[in-house]
Amino acid sequence: MSAPRLPTRRSNESRGTGCDADESRYSVPARFIGHKVRVVLRSTELIAYDGRVEIAFHPG
Repeated sequence: MSAPRLPTRRSNESRGTGCDADESRYSVPARFIGHKVRVVLRSTELIAYDGRVEIAFHPG
């Protein structure tokens, strides 16, 4: 059984190489500094996307 999906959050990161989600900070590749990325939070993982391309994955 897969983990339940939580609402998608958006992050507009202008400094550093990360995104903020639920009061935590997660890294993304440096080339995405200043870009809007889509962040999908699940109970056991966080996935960041640029469009439809996964750019970062953080297990829980």
